[in-house]
Amino acid sequence: MILQDISRSGNILYLDYFNDETKKIETTTEVLCTRHQIQTYNDMYEYMSDKDISNGTFAMAVLLDGEYAEWYKPELYWGYHKNAVMLFAGMDKKLVDKLLKPFKAKKKVVDKNLKVIDFEIYGRQLKLYLGKPDCEDYWGDDWNDTPYEHNAGTVYSQYVEDTVVVNFLGDDEYILEACEGYCNSPWCKEDFKKGAPFAYIDRSTEDDSDGYSWGRRSFVDNPKAEKFYYNTPIKEFYKKKYLITEA
Repeated sequence: MILQDISRSGNILYLDYFNDETKKIETTTEVLCTRHQIQTYNDMYEYMSDKDISNGTFAMAVLLDGEYAEWYKPELYWGYHKNAVMLFAGMDKKLVDKLLKPFKAKKKVVDKNLKVIDFEIYGRQLKLYLGKPDCEDYWGDDWNDTPYEHNAGTVYSQYVEDTVVVNFLGDDEYILEACEGYCNSPWCKEDFKKGAPFAYIDRSTEDDSDGYSWGRRSFVDNPKAEKFYYNTPIKEFYKKKYLITEA
């Protein structure tokens, strides 16, 4: 099978291969560790054409291990970075699998009693900062300033016992922050400590009476939205069989 197309959501890659035997496209999903840097041709499509991709002038995807490189125009694109791993159209699946192996996230099991004390969202990946179950005084820079998305920092490191990434792979599992749809949301991170949901997945359908609109503000309060809260024990995420990997 040969690589035909790539798309991504955060560090989750969707790889389309052409199967020469069946003459069909087969898609595989790869979950990569969030510490790696990933860009696909869709991230800078304005600088290149379909022909550039198909003839191998530019890679379909470029991966970096930890280091950051600017990618604003073709002559500076990540493929020229010394640590770049590149995936090109027409590559054999076995070669792609070999190149991706160092980037793949590993499943992680942590103390199930640890609880959520902060978060980051990247595509369909939710990074959770975990603290001790009896920790109540955790805090971060500007956690009492609204809106949180423009002011608040990450929880202070002295409160963090561990970190994990929760991966949402289902077709309808787009995790959104509470601030989705706002220029300036009405929340600060202290509100999340007090019980306001910090993120949600819309579980409504086209048949619901209130309609379907991905990312609508009202979804934070929608009873059909799956909501996520600070102080939730991480064991609740394991119970739901989410794919939980290293950060």
